[in-house]
Amino acid sequence: MLPVEELFQRLGQGSSWLHVTLMITSLFTFQFAHHIFVSRFVFSSKFAKVVLFFTEVFFLCLCPALVHTYWSYHIPYVIFGFICFGISLGLAVKPKFDPASVKRPFQDVKNVVLMTTCMVITAVDCPRLFDVRFMKTVQYGYSAMDVGTGLFIALRALHDARPNKPPSFGKKIVGRTPNFVLFGVVGIARSIFIAVSGYYQDMMEYGKHWNFFLTLLFVEIAIVFNKDYFSIWMSRISRFQIPNFSFIVGSAYVALLVMDPTIEQYLLGREPERAGGFFDQNREGIASVFGYLFIYGTLYEHMKRICAPEIWQYDNHAVKVSSAIKNCAKLASNGGVYLVLLYICTQYYDIQPSRRVANLTYGFWMMSIAFQGAAMALFYHQLTADPRILSEGQRPLLVQTAIDHNGASVFLLANVLTGLSNYLRDPLNIYTEAKEFSLLSAYSVILSLAAYLLESGKTKSAAHKKHEPVVTSNFEEVLGYDEPGIFYEDSDGKTSSSNSSTPKKDAKPSSIPRRSTRKRVQKKYD
Repeated sequence: MLPVEELFQRLGQGSSWLHVTLMITSLFTFQFAHHIFVSRFVFSSKFAKVVLFFTEVFFLCLCPALVHTYWSYHIPYVIFGFICFGISLGLAVKPKFDPASVKRPFQDVKNVVLMTTCMVITAVDCPRLFDVRFMKTVQYGYSAMDVGTGLFIALRALHDARPNKPPSFGKKIVGRTPNFVLFGVVGIARSIFIAVSGYYQDMMEYGKHWNFFLTLLFVEIAIVFNKDYFSIWMSRISRFQIPNFSFIVGSAYVALLVMDPTIEQYLLGREPERAGGFFDQNREGIASVFGYLFIYGTLYEHMKRICAPEIWQYDNHAVKVSSAIKNCAKLASNGGVYLVLLYICTQYYDIQPSRRVANLTYGFWMMSIAFQGAAMALFYHQLTADPRILSEGQRPLLVQTAIDHNGASVFLLANVLTGLSNYLRDPLNIYTEAKEFSLLSAYSVILSLAAYLLESGKTKSAAHKKHEPVVTSNFEEVLGYDEPGIFYEDSDGKTSSSNSSTPKKDAKPSSIPRRSTRKRVQKKYD
């Protein structure tokens, strides 16, 4: 039997860059097949809607889980099979409505990252199914589970840099409380629960007390500081456009790691017990925040200064083929630049990517994946879109739409269910493959059903109150129906816009006289 240290090192070596890239490509292939399927059939009866629901659960939830488990050694064949399925179905059956109107390209990228993360955090606890090559790396390497946090930050940067992003930055969680308070409350509550309950936490992930939500908290604080203070101060000091605060701080951090390798060695230390202070016990979690700021700041400046703004200006339908090809090529070439930088740093300077410290090459890797996903989403959007088709009648509520509109709630529920499952399960009791797959299937159905019920409740509430102002509860606002934080949501045409072409009608005068008029009339007759 291998020693624990050697076994842990083997399990933490990760996979290869090509393997992870193929896995990410397969995720967008599942989205393509989903869009083709839901646009080809009419689901009017109750039974048909049930079939639609479970079919969407398969495409959106189970397929990302299967590609990390049973399909992990056959990913190229899986990609080829789903592409053939989508093209064959698209040619054999005429669409009932434009399949690209299911979602916009950028929302497809968000949905892929969100649902894959939700499924993987549970699939990794199924040792008989999960491919160990996709587990989080211990020090350096490429792995599917290493891209979650980095892609959340990268997509936030792409969202903030868009010229047509939803103008909903004034929304708050409770009253005038800032958005990032949610991450702080959840992150601190999770740390307290782990300390009180004795729930196992891998110290090689973020540290002893740190977690994913605390990382998002400090990234969000830096973004708000740059928007409300730093950019304003710099505009007064200099007439030149100074890079954003995240870019300056993050670049200094990754440069420091390159110039002094001993710092990175200290951050990646593997002591089983850390007797130092708070920083020493959580050093990789705290330090990685600056690496994520580098990802956000670099991508934000890239999109603002280099990329043309029309890349993201897409409505629900197709555009000219020439424009789509040109924009796909732009996105792919931008991602290719970061791939070249990644190759140079790893092959010539031996700077390997590390998730734990979010170093320079890890940042280049995340930026290349963000552009890769955007290019594939735009390509599949153009491939499936058909502006000649008009939707007739009301379409059924799609799980895809429900997940997109309730992303934060789905992610929080996924973390709660995963923690509850691990807390109640005996860690020494290894289930059979059938039990583990049943657990994944039930988990995916619960997540999809929760999102579906949340969106259905909002739709019914709006229908009952269409003559009254719709007031959402604080709970719904926290979970993010239209919140622009890390789990931002696009309005998707459901909220009123100042650019609407429909002129506003003047309100009719009320037939009830004012209070002052009633008093004056009463005084006259008295």
